[in-house]
Amino acid sequence: MEMQNDLFLRYMNNQCTVKEINELLHHFNIAEDEKKLKAVINAALNDEDVQLAYLEEDDQALDSRLSHLYSRLKQDIEVEAIEKVKVRSLTQWYGIAAAIAIFCCVGLGLLYNRLKQKEPQTEVTYEIKPGENKATLVLSDGKQVDLLKAKNGVLAQQGLVSINKTADGQLSYSTQVSGDNKSIGYNKIEVPKGGQYQVTLPDGTHIWLNSASTISYQTNFDGKTRNVTLSGEAYFEVAKNKAQPFIVTVNDLKVQVLGTHFDIMAYADEPSINTTLLEGSVKVSRGKLNQVIAPGQQARVNNDIQVVNANIDEAVAWKNADFLFVNSDIQPLMRKVERWYNVKVVYTGEMPATHFNGEIPRNTDIKKLLGVLEQMGGVHFRIEQNVIRVSR
Repeated sequence: MEMQNDLFLRYMNNQCTVKEINELLHHFNIAEDEKKLKAVINAALNDEDVQLAYLEEDDQALDSRLSHLYSRLKQDIEVEAIEKVKVRSLTQWYGIAAAIAIFCCVGLGLLYNRLKQKEPQTEVTYEIKPGENKATLVLSDGKQVDLLKAKNGVLAQQGLVSINKTADGQLSYSTQVSGDNKSIGYNKIEVPKGGQYQVTLPDGTHIWLNSASTISYQTNFDGKTRNVTLSGEAYFEVAKNKAQPFIVTVNDLKVQVLGTHFDIMAYADEPSINTTLLEGSVKVSRGKLNQVIAPGQQARVNNDIQVVNANIDEAVAWKNADFLFVNSDIQPLMRKVERWYNVKVVYTGEMPATHFNGEIPRNTDIKKLLGVLEQMGGVHFRIEQNVIRVSR
């Protein structure tokens, strides 16, 4: 009985394959009495997923969903009859379809009213939310500051350098004009999955950090170069200083600039490290290999350095609070979803060769986002706690 209950639930959510529909119809075919049919429907109605789904719907939406369910049943029955599946006569199936529709209308109507009248439950269900401005600042002495919880104002003083959290939730460094500031400190910002953050360094360079990213930097750029170390992804607007090149190190890769706007995407689970230039000039080096790229170009580093024309909007969409997919396969698309919503994605079976195109705000509810992707074709999603299961 458990298997049929699951099939009926999947059918109500329009997730059944043709084979599963055949199996479900066969189950109803061998149901010898109304009690057995009602047992299947009852089990589906009592399923927590169904209750939660219908709890959020108003009466009009509920009636519409039930009407669609009844229509789908009739259509599937007609298809099965045409394909000569060994089931009861079409007249008998219309009777069962009507019984299902009536029972669902009554059962779900009662269930919906009952749930609306219930007191709030003490049990807390897992809620998947879009990312927010959160990160951890690690100071030179090892002290850690939760930037989400920290109050606005001065967070720390390191020599002549003051570290502040601004009113708009960013981190800013400022240096006193006079005084001896020879001591060099090193700070680090760690952004978890489901987070993002912005920081203005002592030289005036502004950095946007994407989810699952870490950046380390000097609090006093008094040497020949300005050095930072990155993992993950960041967008840089580097303050111009011809006397002090700005160098970003990612593993054994170095990106050197004087003053420019560029994005570096360097996640460990991505096939290449991509540096995308918007303004100025950038030199990308790895060992003896190096390339200078111009605005509108992207350097992709794997075994070598490949320079290609970039889709600038796609590369920096995250910084502008958007998802932008341009002829994207499902896997790279879902890697962005994993990092931003702090979820795990699991694939079932072979994925379709569908290419996804679209622009969606990053603050979109996860269910709406997945619904849009389903409409683009070829994939289905199922959310289980913090796991998103992807199937064809």
